[in-house]
Amino acid sequence: MDTLSQFFLGSSYYPPFHDPEDWERDIARMQELGFNAMRTAELIATWEWVEPRKGEFDFGWFDRVFELSEKYQLQILLGTGVGNPPIWLLDLYLEVQILSHDMMGGFMHEEGQLSVAPARGKILII
Repeated sequence: MDTLSQFFLGSSYYPPFHDPEDWERDIARMQELGFNAMRTAELIATWEWVEPRKGEFDFGWFDRVFELSEKYQLQILLGTGVGNPPIWLLDLYLEVQILSHDMMGGFMHEEGQLSVAPARGKILII
C-alpha cells in the first residue's frame, strides 16, 4: 500500500520504560489490535538512553525495536528526544537548561529529585 494514502493507527511506546522481555509481546499485541504504526523515542529521557555518558552511544534498544516493528509490520514514527537533555549534559553545561521568563528552570534527576537553578547560579537540590 502507498504509505502516503495509508491511515496510521497506533500507539505511543517507550521501550526504555518497559522490560526488554516484554517488548515483543507488546509489539505483537499492537499488530493483533490492528495497529500499523508505533510512535517512539521522543519523550522523557530518550537522549539519555542513546547517549548515557558524553560521547558514549548505544543504539541497541533502537535496533531491537526496529527489528520487532518490521517483524510485526508496524511503521515507526520516530521522535528525537532532544526536548529532554540527559542529566550529564545539564551537569556539564548548566546554560543549556530551559529557563522560564523569571530565569528559573528545572529538571528531574534519576533519583526523582527536582533541581531548580537560577540562570547564573548554583543548582539547588530540593
